[in-house]
Amino acid sequence: MRSSIFSQHANRGAAAGGGRSSQGSDATTNALSHEQELAAERENDAILRALGNDMERVQNEARGLRQEVQEHNALLDALGRSMGVAVNGVRSSASRLADVMQRNGWRQNLTLAIGIFVLLVVIYYIIRRASTATSINASIPPA
Repeated sequence: MRSSIFSQHANRGAAAGGGRSSQGSDATTNALSHEQELAAERENDAILRALGNDMERVQNEARGLRQEVQEHNALLDALGRSMGVAVNGVRSSASRLADVMQRNGWRQNLTLAIGIFVLLVVIYYIIRRASTATSINASIPPA
């Protein structure tokens, strides 16, 4: 499948050096060559159209990816700001806790923490017993 540039050079060479006996075969060769060139052009056009369609699809996907990246970057920026606020909150809480520990002493704070823990455990067991007693009463058929 040669381009038309090459066939023109071949035709010139045949016309310049060819005799009368080869002109008939040159005409059929040129006709076949021309048909092959047209077929090759059509094939190349189809390939180029397909390539153009593929490029357009890739370009659309790249645009979609770019938009997704921008959205994720915005989310990451918001997360970074939120984390900064959280870090500042933890620092201030730790600072206040250190102040309380210095002011009241660690024994008093430890006693308070243990008392709160025991109170929560007692409340948990009371609620658990009440729920088990209710489920036991519900499973006993009335007499």
